[in-house]
Amino acid sequence: MSERGLFEKLREVRAALAESERRPPYTLGSNELLRAIAQQRPSNRTDMLGLKGMGERMFERTGRHYLAVVAAFEPGATDQVPAVQEKPGGPAMPSSDRR
Repeated sequence: MSERGLFEKLREVRAALAESERRPPYTLGSNELLRAIAQQRPSNRTDMLGLKGMGERMFERTGRHYLAVVAAFEPGATDQVPAVQEKPGGPAMPSSDRR
């Protein structure tokens, strides 16, 4: 999959997280951060924390979601990204259902 396609999917996931948390999307990562993720395709927490704009707190909020999107774009992946669903009484969690 293309870098542009990955960037767009990251934006969709960020928007869904922002909606479920009732926050502005930019508080869950800037476009610059999402572009860096799309370009570098980090595969783990350490790689993700090496990106400008991704600190510990941001990783705790968004890291697992963004890593799941990157993994879905790797060669041999099924092109399916876990949906973000709001957990009753809590923050959004990745769904085990695939789109």
